Amino acid sequence: MGRRTIQVPEGACHKEITYLLCEVYFKMNELEGAWMLHKAMGGSGQRRLTLVSPDEMGYTGAGLFKSWGGKGCLYVMPIQHRLDMSPLPYTAREFEAMPNARCVSCSKHVPLQLLSLHVETCTKPEVDEIHSDNNDDVDEGDSTELPSCSQVPDVKVRTKLYKP
Repeated sequence: MGRRTIQVPEGACHKEITYLLCEVYFKMNELEGAWMLHKAMGGSGQRRLTLVSPDEMGYTGAGLFKSWGGKGCLYVMPIQHRLDMSPLPYTAREFEAMPNARCVSCSKHVPLQLLSLHVETCTKPEVDEIHSDNNDDVDEGDSTELPSCSQVPDVKVRTKLYKP
């Protein structure tokens, strides 16, 4: 679902924490409350996830702060469901706050952070064929006269982006 920063007030109850998480992670609505929080322990490239035990009333802001200290990341793990991990369309709610940029190949507006991924898979319109409807009249014999601008076919240039 991606990394997000959420400010959980110390006085927040389980219902408020669930609401905050569902506002940021829209796919959590499918879980119907069946999720647990885990924290990462250890280092050296491998981290073991350990359960952050909820209080009797569920997760609370004070309980999270006490067990986690406000440092590091917490991970949301579904209990009974599997979340749909297919890529979201660029029009999804998760991308609303992101700035958009227009793809030069297909003219679609894509979230700026995803533009490089889009460019790799973008279906570019074929421009290999030069459309020359007006150049049939041009005599290529001994004439030294250059064709007028209306007789020169439109040429579209295909560019390749440089990726360092």
